[in-house]
Amino acid sequence: MSDEELEWATNCHEGELLYFQSSKGEYDTIQISKIEIWNSLSPINKNYYQLSNADYMAGACIRFISKQYSIVPNNVINLSNIFGEETESGNLLCPEYLSIVKESNFRPICFHATFLGRRVQDNVPLKTICMQIGGMVVDDILFFDENTLEYLNKGNPSNTIVSFAWSKKHGLVQYTFQDGTSFNRINID
Repeated sequence: MSDEELEWATNCHEGELLYFQSSKGEYDTIQISKIEIWNSLSPINKNYYQLSNADYMAGACIRFISKQYSIVPNNVINLSNIFGEETESGNLLCPEYLSIVKESNFRPICFHATFLGRRVQDNVPLKTICMQIGGMVVDDILFFDENTLEYLNKGNPSNTIVSFAWSKKHGLVQYTFQDGTSFNRINID
């Protein structure tokens, strides 16, 4: 992947906190838990020897978790118990992620994502839109909605995510629930 393509994953850092406010005045915090990049320039394709895959695929993955919707306050479903797995050290493997895949040098990057019980059905090609987030126009948005999302499990909460927006420069900037509640990123620099 080129430096420009890698900017989708290098726009944030592990441990970073992203702050959101809903249209109803509620707050949420998203924490970036892990960033993984597989972009070796080595001419040896290890996937061929391990998986019999003749194509080298470069990629990156940003793992994150919603603080509000993964902890059980009053009646919020604890999604971390439904989708997360604990390691031996007790750390939660975050089910929320955005991954970037480049199947070859001659193909464009594409995206896959999982967020709060929904996932992108197929790899989505890069196509950005422009949105207004907190009074600021952001023109590098990758937008996922009902046309690209499917449920992870049959036991889904009643008020599911219907869309979310990821900026190349700012990371996750907006998400909306089925009841119309929309969380927008605050303090975008």
